[in-house]
Amino acid sequence: MENKERILETALKLFSLQSYEAVGIQQVAVKAEVSKPTIYHYFESKRGLLDKLMAYYGTPYFKALEEAARYKGDVKGTLTQVARIQLELAQKNEAYYRLYKSMSAMAAQSESHQAARPYVEREYRILEHLFQAIAADHGNIRGRYRVYAATFMGTLAVLVDLYANKIDYKDEDVHFRVIHSFMHGIFS
Repeated sequence: MENKERILETALKLFSLQSYEAVGIQQVAVKAEVSKPTIYHYFESKRGLLDKLMAYYGTPYFKALEEAARYKGDVKGTLTQVARIQLELAQKNEAYYRLYKSMSAMAAQSESHQAARPYVEREYRILEHLFQAIAADHGNIRGRYRVYAATFMGTLAVLVDLYANKIDYKDEDVHFRVIHSFMHGIFS
């Protein structure tokens, strides 16, 4: 593994376990078995490291989410696919998922929240566009797509958090029931 990838992987582990604010560059350097100047060569600053980390691990997730959120007339199928993408992220890269979600919950003025904010906004916009597309087929949700995007985003976060914390929400039946319940809410 090259230095750059090792630094990113090490930073991800440390930031997700201890928080971005609690970890210093020296700690990353020691764990990654590189010098501090090596980290600064690749990333220029601690914030630069965080920004590259977010892009490196976030890009595949957002590509998959955008693809899953393309509405083709099947509300339940599309919402289920979006939920699967979230669950797969938590399964395949739990450290990134936890870091991303914890950073988005930090105080707005914190450096970690500021780094996560563009990704949170992107995730919200993807879901907002999905519900706008659904509204074109289902007039009863017109004008409420922003609320549904935010609500669905929160519903998914809780569902994935339950799964990631090993609270018995692993089976497909539960995922479908959550989607089904959400659909009852938006179509009632």
